[in-house]
Amino acid sequence: MTKRTQPTIAVKRGDCVLFLSPGVSVSPKDIESGFRWLETWDVLMPIKSYELLALDFIHEGCSTSDTLALIRDLRQLVYDERVTFARLGSSADALFVVRDEETCEDDDCPLPMLRAIWKAKPLLLALPESWVEETK
Repeated sequence: MTKRTQPTIAVKRGDCVLFLSPGVSVSPKDIESGFRWLETWDVLMPIKSYELLALDFIHEGCSTSDTLALIRDLRQLVYDERVTFARLGSSADALFVVRDEETCEDDDCPLPMLRAIWKAKPLLLALPESWVEETK
């Protein structure tokens, strides 16, 4: 199993943070909007792609039975956790604890985060996939 790349805090404002993984960025305008929306929401995360569903990621190395038992209908969008806004001290804290417990052999697999969302049930705002800018 590969160790997933932990996002790092890119911007912190009070109890609100923007976590970014290496190789991605967010426009300054979107960063401002994200922090403003954290006044209402606990977590903001972009959709991975409007063309990808959870069922597209089912494979041997990723607790398929756990995912199916928890979510049942895998015809749903998945999130790109490489960009995550969070208000610390909220339901985001529980999400991060549960996410650290969820695993997959594929570092890019979105199913562990989807399972964590279903278990922790944070107040989550799904952002458009266009918020993720590849920087390489």
